[in-house]
Amino acid sequence: MKMNQASLQQLMTLSAAGLALYFGFVGKAPFVDAARILGVLVVFSWIVALCAAIIAHRLHGKLFVSLCNISAVAERTLALESLPSEVAEAAATTIDTGRLVEEAKLKLAAARKTFEIESQAFQVVFFPAQERVALLTTLALCAFVLGFVILGAGYVVWTFRA
Repeated sequence: MKMNQASLQQLMTLSAAGLALYFGFVGKAPFVDAARILGVLVVFSWIVALCAAIIAHRLHGKLFVSLCNISAVAERTLALESLPSEVAEAAATTIDTGRLVEEAKLKLAAARKTFEIESQAFQVVFFPAQERVALLTTLALCAFVLGFVILGAGYVVWTFRA
């Protein structure tokens, strides 16, 4: 997930730099003026790449929060390992052991329910979002490369025109 996040950041940087380069220098080149529609397509493809990468980056942020939530619930659940020894110690000093056992059962039931709810929420959010991130990353990369292909096509049209 961290590697995907870094790839998205690099893709956003490259797309933004490509747009800046285009508007700063390449857009004024004679081969772009020769076939104006190709220049518009280059800009459009790099804008699509940047937007797709930004959306995928945002989804990655949500996925990270979802992972943090499930991790926190797992830690709280693992903290209940000491519950039997706590109950045993408290049972030695209390008269009402039935109430003590009931409280421990309620604690376990609440932890189990919380874990089930968080697990279901994680599965509902994580896997579809991960698929969307993969699709958006692919779209961003393809649009970015397409911009260079169109730019190259503009150069070829300008070079070989009659």
